[in-house]
Amino acid sequence: AFHKVAGQLVPSLIPGLAGPAWAHSAPPEVLTQFLAKERPFINLLTVHSYRFDPKSHPEVKKLLDEGPTAGFAKSLVPGIQVAHDAGLKLRLGEAGSAWGGGIAGFRDTYACSLWTIDFLFELAHAGLDGVNFHGGGVSHYTAIKEDVDKASGKAIISASAPYYGMLVFSEAVAHEARFV
Repeated sequence: AFHKVAGQLVPSLIPGLAGPAWAHSAPPEVLTQFLAKERPFINLLTVHSYRFDPKSHPEVKKLLDEGPTAGFAKSLVPGIQVAHDAGLKLRLGEAGSAWGGGIAGFRDTYACSLWTIDFLFELAHAGLDGVNFHGGGVSHYTAIKEDVDKASGKAIISASAPYYGMLVFSEAVAHEARFV
């Protein structure tokens, strides 16, 4: 189905597509096989990843372990290499601490701000080309929360823990910063 739709869109309507939006990492064998067939239609490789399963009820201190940051970034390196060898960038098109809307009392903690900073630096150091955090609405994993004041009916927009982690990272890498 991807090939057929891509053939109708690229290049007649758009220059290229992002995909395959593979879940839970960037297995080089999957990306290589995908590119063998779809490379003419692709201008950005994307994968999704959430670090925790909400059903496992992870403790907040797990956010500060190495596995969800450095370990995960290291696991992406072979997929990043496949993308770069093909002249493409690899991006986490959707990411967060836990899937399924996140976990109350987990993603909205100071530890999650620290996790976000560490996660982004580890991914950048591994050579990943970008990250989109899933968010919006009233979910527990969103960086920008939307709510409604029950008394007035007015919208309330507020920043949550991941936002502050992203803010610190963006300030740290601004102005052509580089790793030393």
